[in-house]
Amino acid sequence: MRSLTYGGLKQILAKTRLEEISPGLRFGLFFNGWSDDDYKPESKKKFEALKSVCELSKESIGLLDSLRSRQSSLASAAVSAKTVIFDREVVSQSPFVTGMGLEHPLENGFSFLHPYGLPYLPGSSVKGVLRRAAEELALFEPEAKDWDIVKVWWLFGFDSTSAFFSQSQGGVPHPAVQEERQRWLNSYLAKLDRCDHSLAQSLVSALPKKEDREKWIMKPIEFLRELSAAHMKSLRQSLHIRGAFQFWDVYPKPDQNHLRVDIMNPHYNHYYQGDSSPQKKIFPPGDWGTPNPIYFLTVPEGTAFRFIVEHEPVLNPSVQAALPREKVKALLDAAMEFAFTWLGFGAKTSIGYGLMAAAARPASPEATQISSQSRPKATSPETTHTSPAVSPVQRAKWQNVTLILNPGKREISCQHEGNTAFTHEEKLDPSPMLERLKNKREAKADVEVEPIAGNKFKIVKISKPG
Repeated sequence: MRSLTYGGLKQILAKTRLEEISPGLRFGLFFNGWSDDDYKPESKKKFEALKSVCELSKESIGLLDSLRSRQSSLASAAVSAKTVIFDREVVSQSPFVTGMGLEHPLENGFSFLHPYGLPYLPGSSVKGVLRRAAEELALFEPEAKDWDIVKVWWLFGFDSTSAFFSQSQGGVPHPAVQEERQRWLNSYLAKLDRCDHSLAQSLVSALPKKEDREKWIMKPIEFLRELSAAHMKSLRQSLHIRGAFQFWDVYPKPDQNHLRVDIMNPHYNHYYQGDSSPQKKIFPPGDWGTPNPIYFLTVPEGTAFRFIVEHEPVLNPSVQAALPREKVKALLDAAMEFAFTWLGFGAKTSIGYGLMAAAARPASPEATQISSQSRPKATSPETTHTSPAVSPVQRAKWQNVTLILNPGKREISCQHEGNTAFTHEEKLDPSPMLERLKNKREAKADVEVEPIAGNKFKIVKISKPG
């Protein structure tokens, strides 16, 4: 049965033009990395199989543009209804990956939005990162940016399973887990005095039992302190606050319409996995180990991410008075900036994946209108041309730089004064320079570039050195 299934798959693959279907299908149902004799992934074809997933087809590019355009239209309508409170397009400063724990023949999955087969970041994941950013600002950062833990609960929802609450579960957690929980609890208790008194009273008013409300209504800060105790678990579980934010899904737009294959290359398999011999010898880690390349799919740096957040004010009048729209917007902006710069989105954030440019241009019509009203009026054509507020993206010309072709990534790059610029091979029309690059891997040229983020630039024009 297994061989029949694989035989049928090979027949389908032979009749399918993989370059015309979505990356999600190429990564999943039509994955082209199986061995020729059995339904198993071919170890020598892993990189090539993942590489065939990377390029977005014309249909996928059109679909992605349509999704983003439809989202933009919906955001415009929501802005008119005064429900969108944050709408900004940012550029990733490092690769982005999500869904690595999903099942896949290569043991490293990736999240694609079905049925479109396009990379995406779920709104629930955005909410999780932003909640963590708000909690860290409220509990650990010297500059809290006006955040406190009660504001976190009113805006993101109350979580009875937070790390600073005793859970009274069976068994003893690992010492490292105990230490981390104690760190959160100590900070929670130490920062209660900064909590907004009216918001804390409103929290007590949300308790379902009348006797609990009457007991704590005049001493809400003491209630917050007692709330962390183990005997308060049932009361915590009865407290339901939905939160005021709604986070939209994010559809990344790769600058070159390409995904990228990254690699993990552990050298210490003999130490991590142990000896397979009957003696079960234990060898220490060392540089004599055999590398084991592990490939996985990512969205490259320089990709556009648009984050949209809606705000639905809590119906409690006291909460509305303590958290007006302008204040909520300032709080969310601070949490977003912290998440962009320090936390990152997706997986592997501890090693720098998923970071975004904190200073980004607003994307919403509301923000665009405000920005245009604050611009100085041009008094002459020269002023209009040179004003940073109204000029297009500034291009720069790098002269006599060395272009380098990476045949694996099919990418052309160059460096100038500590900056790096790149483009995809297909963006360079067939020319003697392209032939020279393919033959010698490098060539001198003058290039025009546009900034992406930080010291990253996009090559927009290549010409012979002057």
